[in-house]
Amino acid sequence: MNKALVLLLFVGSIVLAGWEFHDYSNSGEEISVYPLQGNSGELGGLRLTSVMSPVRVMVTVDYEINIQDETNNAYEYVVEILDPLGRKVGNADGSHVVKREDQGPNFEASRMTHIADTFDVITDGLYQVNWSLKQKKANIRSASLKFRRNVRSLNWSVMALAGGCFLLGWVVVFSKIRNRKN
Repeated sequence: MNKALVLLLFVGSIVLAGWEFHDYSNSGEEISVYPLQGNSGELGGLRLTSVMSPVRVMVTVDYEINIQDETNNAYEYVVEILDPLGRKVGNADGSHVVKREDQGPNFEASRMTHIADTFDVITDGLYQVNWSLKQKKANIRSASLKFRRNVRSLNWSVMALAGGCFLLGWVVVFSKIRNRKN
């Protein structure tokens, strides 16, 4: 009974968190997708209005990497969004690290989507996006910026429920261990 309960609690926490993250990242409606060429650039002409708020920016990268070290810095990205008046309304920078899972070198081809930023559109008009994408150990095959409108925020009550299930699973495991010792 306890094994089934522990399994149910751990699987339930993973399913709840996964479902919530999926809904969070796919919420709203896609406005546009811009393919990225080169290491950096500027996108102009993204028309945004206040009825689209909040807007989410996502960076999608298709890459190949030969995993040789324990941790491999694959690439780094920077995204900056400017409103029609030139004010910075969104900003993100990050990197993607790939870890080796066994002893030998591995070759991996993969796609990664990063949620770069979420911002409110206060001024209607044409927005500008400055971006850079630097290869480190990965070979970037393609990349794009995606914009989604009317996105929702993370539902913290579902995340709290997932965390509660996870903690309760550990409580049951430790109580079972303590009962065996007695």
